[in-house]
Amino acid sequence: MPTNPAYATPSYTESPITGDRLKSMAPAAVRQLWKKGVEVFAQTNDFCAAMTGRSAMSIIQAETDTAKGAGQKIVFTNRSGLYGEPHLGEERFHTSAHYEELNIGTNELTVDWFRHGVEYTERSEELMGMRGEIVSGLPAALGEWGGRMMTEKMFMLWRDQVPSENVHELSSALLWNPIVEYGQIMKRWGATAPMIGRDPKGGMVRGYCIVACTDALSSLELDDDFKNTLRSTNNQPNTRYIFSGGYTPIRGHIIKEYEAVEHDGYGAIGSPMNPMGRLGVARTSISAGAANYIVLGGSDYDVNNTLIKPAKYFPEYAYKVQADVTLVPPGDDFYVAIINPPNAATDPGKYGFYKCSAGQPVALTANNGVQLAIEEALGASAAAATGATSGAAIVETLGTVAYDAAKHTLNHPVDALVVLCWPNAKAKFCSFILGAASSRRGWGKYRNNRTFDEKEGKFVRDVYFNTVMGQSLRLNRRDRAPGVLTLWHEGFYAGTPLPR
Repeated sequence: MPTNPAYATPSYTESPITGDRLKSMAPAAVRQLWKKGVEVFAQTNDFCAAMTGRSAMSIIQAETDTAKGAGQKIVFTNRSGLYGEPHLGEERFHTSAHYEELNIGTNELTVDWFRHGVEYTERSEELMGMRGEIVSGLPAALGEWGGRMMTEKMFMLWRDQVPSENVHELSSALLWNPIVEYGQIMKRWGATAPMIGRDPKGGMVRGYCIVACTDALSSLELDDDFKNTLRSTNNQPNTRYIFSGGYTPIRGHIIKEYEAVEHDGYGAIGSPMNPMGRLGVARTSISAGAANYIVLGGSDYDVNNTLIKPAKYFPEYAYKVQADVTLVPPGDDFYVAIINPPNAATDPGKYGFYKCSAGQPVALTANNGVQLAIEEALGASAAAATGATSGAAIVETLGTVAYDAAKHTLNHPVDALVVLCWPNAKAKFCSFILGAASSRRGWGKYRNNRTFDEKEGKFVRDVYFNTVMGQSLRLNRRDRAPGVLTLWHEGFYAGTPLPR
């Protein structure tokens, strides 16, 4: 373990950077820099920021009520249109039955505390030039964390909290024709195309928004129908779109790519749209009839660290949306592949194929945020899970995939890549089509607020990131969510041996 810099041998300069010196030069600068840092980095790392606005034509409608604190609700009223038959000629309005009833309803957005914190010592400030929290990068780190969490929770909202009629499974990768087809469903539901930019005269440019991760968009870029439509699309020059760079708007649609980076920190990688992870404990075989788990976390895996949930994007995790709101796993089966790196000591470049589930003779937790329970594994020789115990079976055909010694293995090293799959072992992705005011983001009493505690005679400082916020779907009077469509589809990860 590397030496903690807080206890390294001090090496002072003639004019050390200290909080007192900076404060004497600009007393308000530390506070202002902190606020600016958190806001800027939160926006930079909040993927949904450019979609958010106060207008009902924004993709995400924002509402701020500074009077709301933890657990408070922001209430939205919705009204249906008038669709009764007209009175014709000299027909009169004689009774109340001749007047159409006004149908209204409400839906609520609950805001609650959303916090994080770090701790450091006075000595580390002095020795590392961190006095005043400027050089330390804490404003950036907390802002980045806040932005990522806001985006993650919005993706989980679109993925797992939409009504079942909003979720569709494609029999293909993400291609242009299904996008057009399912976009028609949204129009039929009354989902208005949101504002995606303004033309040179300031006029509103509208179109549906497609949100997909980088790997899922590879198939779209190779799709001939997409390329032909793109060539025939005539966008007005000098139009300013809400997203700069990236994909060219195409026939009433704008495509926003989400780059799910495989970061080098200890935590979940991928995203709710493409669940993935790194193996935290090596696997060499399957013990048929016994409990077998795929443990995630990579080489940083620490069995004692309960704060990190590297498997939280995979299905069947009881994801905590707010303090008193936790998603209930539906109890479904799901498939994953473990892909060995090309330089693995054993079976390089091969992959293992597994079915995960809680539905075993004695129920296991399919996904506790760290490990996935194996129900079946693809292997060379079948071995049943015997008796009324919780345990995995080895099968020669799993899903639609038959065992092939040239491709498959049960031996995987630490840091092998784990990805969500379909029963045919093709990578499984989730993408979204969004209309106007598809969802709402509410802010309460605090927004990216910084507070701190001092302990041990001010030698130790705890710094906290605080915000009061919530996110919800926009529902109509019949509790439909017309502005979001969730598409599960095939795709591929470049450079992996998974089938395409």
